[in-house]
Amino acid sequence: MLCAIISDMKMSGANLDVAFVWEYSMQSLLTPVLSLALLASVATACGGKQNTDDTGAVEQTVEATASLRVIHAAAAPTATAFLNDVQLGGTISAGSEAGPLDIPVGSRTLTVRAADGTTELASSRETFEADTEYTVVVGGSLQNLLVIVLGDAVPTPVPGQSFVRFVNAHSDAVTIQQGERAVADGLAPGAATNFIEMAPESYRFEGSSGELAEGLSISVNDGHVYLVTAYGTGSALAYIVTTLR
Repeated sequence: MLCAIISDMKMSGANLDVAFVWEYSMQSLLTPVLSLALLASVATACGGKQNTDDTGAVEQTVEATASLRVIHAAAAPTATAFLNDVQLGGTISAGSEAGPLDIPVGSRTLTVRAADGTTELASSRETFEADTEYTVVVGGSLQNLLVIVLGDAVPTPVPGQSFVRFVNAHSDAVTIQQGERAVADGLAPGAATNFIEMAPESYRFEGSSGELAEGLSISVNDGHVYLVTAYGTGSALAYIVTTLR
């Protein structure tokens, strides 16, 4: 019996160090609409399989899965996510996200495609481990595409504690200040900070890239964990705030 390979989309997290970053420089002019294809070699039945014991009784076993979130921070108005050529949900608009989605564990192929659905912009294989949360951030420009995979443990805050992590999906290095404190100092394209413990309150962050400056005001709530993605190209700088916990 066939089973669905995709679970319901729900909020989940992504993590400490950048697992890998790859940048793909395109040589030809591309349409301004980006399709994001996340391709994986999927198990024949991701919902599980049946085993028969010595008595003839049928036992249902559940296949291990990982959790994947996709953040669209590239210089394109829309993106579409695919898993093994199966579309995951609808179109993802720029500055938004999809997921988390349950995916099969093991070595999988991640591919970014142009809007025609066939022109490959970047591709790599990554090993996904069971019960692990991953975030894929697609950023940079169409000429220099960044795909950032984060896949480490998200901290679990205790009461009175919160965490914020910053990732740079901008095409240039970014510095983010909180008052006199540099929470991300010269963060290179594709890089991410550790999770930074912060007291639950409202904060004003000031981001800069060369002569470019843009601020961000967010409320850090008690017991929550946030991922702040800085993105844009050239003279544009914006942010995506994702609640991981």
